[in-house]
Amino acid sequence: MLHYVYLINRFQLHNKSNEVMEELRKVSEELGRDYEFVVSDTPEEAHKALEGFRDKDYVITAVGGDGSINHVLNAIVGTRNILAFIPHGTGNDFCRTCMESMENGIHEVDLIRVNDRFCINVACFGIDADIANDDTFIHSRWIPRTMRFNAGVIGHFLRYKRGRRLRVESNGEIRE
Repeated sequence: MLHYVYLINRFQLHNKSNEVMEELRKVSEELGRDYEFVVSDTPEEAHKALEGFRDKDYVITAVGGDGSINHVLNAIVGTRNILAFIPHGTGNDFCRTCMESMENGIHEVDLIRVNDRFCINVACFGIDADIANDDTFIHSRWIPRTMRFNAGVIGHFLRYKRGRRLRVESNGEIRE
């Protein structure tokens, strides 16, 4: 029997963490699943907590947004764990792309390595990546959630003067 681990991103869910956990508890018990919750407030906490699940066959479920999925992916890459997700973010871009082509609840993905980090299906470079990695906007408690990315676009557009160099290695070919 598979063991399910629900990684709850408390920062992403805000005050809905308990409500979401209760719903997951109810559904898991109805389905007879062996499960547990791992609750984190930061990506670092989540990554550290998932280290204990590396040597087993678990279904690790990211409950949050695209960032939560990315952190779970990087914590379990190279293991026999299965990545699952329950979208609870502001954009949920990955979920939307999966739903278009999902068959029987399973979607094959491309695992992309950029330096020492992994991503699924898409890797962002340039201003989009800078915005996503800028805690000033994306994790600001002062900017409404629905406006954070937009605020980041404006903020970075006004100060975006740095050039970018990129080197891509694929199938033995190098492009710069």
